[in-house]
Amino acid sequence: MTDSSERIREAAFAVSDDRAAPAIRATLKSGGSAADAGVAAVLAMAAIDPLKVGLGGSLSAVHFDAATRQVAVIDGAGRLPDGLAPFRPVPASPFGAPMAALPRAIPALGELHGKHGRQAWASLCESAAAVAEDGRAVTLADYASWLAARPLLTATDEGRVLFFDGELPLTPGSRFRNPALAVMLKALGDSGPQHAATGAWAQAFRARAEAMGWRLAPDALSADPPRWQNPLIVTRDGHSFALAAPPQRQGAIAALTLGALAAVDANPDSADGIYAAAHILRRARIDSGYIGADGDEASVSGYLDADYHRQIAAMIQGSRPRADMRQHYALLKRSAIVAQSGLPTFTTGTDVLVTSSSVGQTTPGMACTIVDNAGNWLALSASALHGGIPGQVVDGVLMLGSTASVGHLRSAATARLAGGRIQMPSAASLMLEGGTPRLGIAGAGADDDVLPQILNRLARKTGPEAALAAPRTSAVDERYAARLESAHAPETLDALAILGLQVTPLKPHDAAMGNFVACWSEGALSGASDPRGSGTFERLA
Repeated sequence: MTDSSERIREAAFAVSDDRAAPAIRATLKSGGSAADAGVAAVLAMAAIDPLKVGLGGSLSAVHFDAATRQVAVIDGAGRLPDGLAPFRPVPASPFGAPMAALPRAIPALGELHGKHGRQAWASLCESAAAVAEDGRAVTLADYASWLAARPLLTATDEGRVLFFDGELPLTPGSRFRNPALAVMLKALGDSGPQHAATGAWAQAFRARAEAMGWRLAPDALSADPPRWQNPLIVTRDGHSFALAAPPQRQGAIAALTLGALAAVDANPDSADGIYAAAHILRRARIDSGYIGADGDEASVSGYLDADYHRQIAAMIQGSRPRADMRQHYALLKRSAIVAQSGLPTFTTGTDVLVTSSSVGQTTPGMACTIVDNAGNWLALSASALHGGIPGQVVDGVLMLGSTASVGHLRSAATARLAGGRIQMPSAASLMLEGGTPRLGIAGAGADDDVLPQILNRLARKTGPEAALAAPRTSAVDERYAARLESAHAPETLDALAILGLQVTPLKPHDAAMGNFVACWSEGALSGASDPRGSGTFERLA
């Protein structure tokens, strides 16, 4: 591995969407830092695919500064202002029924660049403006996703013109351009990040909100800006992982999951390991609800408690059925009373209990891990969700709103009165060795269940590429079912059926389980992208 005292002469990056690769590559080759390249990727993707990454959305990043050897987290989650009533102006879309929130993506990018950038802010914005102006070819996938999101995208005249040609989305092969966003990005380059906090875009946002009946204070977009925080450090089997700290939940969920899985000590690909993971993840989800919108490190001390981890592991192992559960569910399936009740029914096929309900939709996002030639590391996850007014387009900036919660054990009224930051999936982490990053990982389109499973495999000495490709599961849901990628051996599924765990089957590598990328240092910089996405890895000498 590269000695921390040496100046790294090479750079590398892995990104979950290969369309962002040119922006990252050009920035690093021109002498930009990891932070510059991360900013360039988000700005470019906002122009390329605003339904995936948007300047009205959110981001989370973990950064290592090689000069100071400090690791810090930037929390760019959206925020609910005091007294905000439920505000869902569009019907449910593939992303649920979103609520309005104050966007924080641009201020977070400004913080990242202001502290760690080398290149001029204006030049990064100008490059993205050229992408918005030039446009790109519409694909069949665009057509399908835009059609599915039609209620949201056609909520305004601006959105309808941007994505639709009459009643149907733009034809595959035609050109998708966003000239209004190009103008906005040029103004953002001239005015700096304050353009979206107190400048012309902020004023346009307030005007649109007030026209819809949402009353905002004059300083609403500049109050409580994105903050740098110390990461939550989670240690497992000699590995230290730097993760998002409160009010975000990822660090707490990872700490509890990794600790409890270590106490179970089961092969993650075995039926015992899947059973344990699905139940531990459920417990982590429930327990993470105690982290409030204004949480601090004290609020996660329990999640780091090894005795508590062992207690959870013991409870879950003690809950394992002592009898073969397959006959029980076979009888349940044949019950006319159950069938008439509308409850979920199951097929037993090859003795595997499979639920018949749908598995839901993926969520938008882009992730990247970047190492620059000075040894700075960045793991970043960005999304068009978790900020903005759903369906509104302001100066070319499409906003999706948020389907996240501020704390799922808190009532909606309490959350609004708290004026808290939204708790969002923030799948970014650096793995440290002696305080120096050895691996950076970031994911998009995933909930809080996925990253802990990858980190668990890394802690068990699984190689990064294999850890990304390994099958994933979800937490047990209210139907006592878990989503499970179908790459497992038939005997594993049979063993799960005996344990009574119902399976919602997914493809062997399903995009619904997230799209992750990683870079690591092992003699030379290496990296990999998730087989579930269209990512890429590049090393630059």
